[in-house]
Amino acid sequence: MGDFVFSASKNMFFISSMKERYDVSGMWPDDAVEVSEEDVETYTAQPPDGMCRGSDDLGLPVWVEN
Repeated sequence: MGDFVFSASKNMFFISSMKERYDVSGMWPDDAVEVSEEDVETYTAQPPDGMCRGSDDLGLPVWVEN
């Protein structure tokens, strides 16, 4: 597993190396998909005007219209 995953249902990124801690707290998402560090940087930055972070059909982060 890579360094990060994204959860479309929670619209959040998670640090893969902390999965055990997330599991203990019941916070690890069932829909976690591996993403790159570049994806994390892109989709945690200020979104383009009129856009917000969402997900595509594969559960990956994308910019969507507000």
